[in-house]
Amino acid sequence: MDVLEQYVLTNELNGYTITAISMRTFQITVKLEIPSGGVYLICKNANILSVSMGYISILRLSSEDRCVVCVHTVIMDNDIFLFLMLSCGAYLTICAEDVHLKYPSSTDS
Repeated sequence: MDVLEQYVLTNELNGYTITAISMRTFQITVKLEIPSGGVYLICKNANILSVSMGYISILRLSSEDRCVVCVHTVIMDNDIFLFLMLSCGAYLTICAEDVHLKYPSSTDS
């Protein structure tokens, strides 16, 4: 992850609402949306380090409470630590080898 990617993660995701979290074979995907569109946060070779409440419980919160208000990234050795703070005070911390954003194309349904 370079400095530009870290800047985009830290500044662009504020205001997005978490709508889904999926975990599959060391990959965690967090789907985030705003009224004008969405983005996927793809974390490869990742695991959830800590969460203030179960991630299923996070998804049961109102959309206002699932809004991302703060994103911190820390790069240590070859790992990226990603901390997402939600408006309700809940948080999600992910450790991954690679983190990137994927914007859905207009042909995706």
